[in-house]
Amino acid sequence: MKPSKPMPALIATVCNTVRQSMEKFALNESLLNPEELSSQLISEVSTALQRSLFEGARAGLSQFIEAYDSDAHTLLRNGLRYRFKEADPKIFLTIFGEVTVARRRYCQWAGGPSFVPLDEAWAMQGRY
Repeated sequence: MKPSKPMPALIATVCNTVRQSMEKFALNESLLNPEELSSQLISEVSTALQRSLFEGARAGLSQFIEAYDSDAHTLLRNGLRYRFKEADPKIFLTIFGEVTVARRRYCQWAGGPSFVPLDEAWAMQGRY
């Protein structure tokens, strides 16, 4: 399944996550109205910005990847019919840190190996 508008959703998620994270940081009493600029204040704000940007990037990337997952109940693969079994979270390492992606796992009725179309789509089968 290809999403109709993955980029607007990605942008909205990243923006909202960064905004919420920075608002939470700004609620710290010592930062509401700092008296003066200091190296410690700059360091705290810089760290909060980096943390917020990475948090937003992880949330947006996870949502973006998940948008490409199949939503079918059954799939035909190599002449075999597979059925949806479960949504299976997996952690992937990105430049922004670990991202958890919920992926749909498919199995044959008779048992045997399962497959995850989303992992195959971006060549991440068996990878971290």
